[in-house]
Amino acid sequence: MKSVTPYKPLPPEEQPPVPPPAPVEPVRPSAPPPPPPAHVSLPKPNGIDGQTLRRLAKGERVVEAVIDLHGMTLQAAHVALRRFVELQSGAGKRCLLVITGKGGPDRPSRLRQEVPLWLETWSPPVLAVTQAQPRHGGAGALYVLLQRRR
Repeated sequence: MKSVTPYKPLPPEEQPPVPPPAPVEPVRPSAPPPPPPAHVSLPKPNGIDGQTLRRLAKGERVVEAVIDLHGMTLQAAHVALRRFVELQSGAGKRCLLVITGKGGPDRPSRLRQEVPLWLETWSPPVLAVTQAQPRHGGAGALYVLLQRRR
């Protein structure tokens, strides 16, 4: 072991001081777009005017038929709802109430999530879907506006 030399660490090299980071400018939100001119009408879903949508959302339309989907599987609810909408549309009804249930805090209702998606794809006869008012079930129910029968 005569050929082995003891390890002598090299003295630490002095590193140049790190300059402080450059100041960061805060991100400023862009200005909102200007409102459209008063004479331009904004498009409404399926040609429904704003007043009709507001009346539906406020529960001011008379509910003409109700279906309760509580306890149904997704497949059974889909079939029942489709048949219900077709029957009510054929009977000339306009405003329907679809009760899905809210689910619980630990288990949200799958029907509550899926039913609006189904209804929105059934155009026509479905023109609009909104959450019901508390007196009709609130977050656990939906108002559905059907196309006028001519």
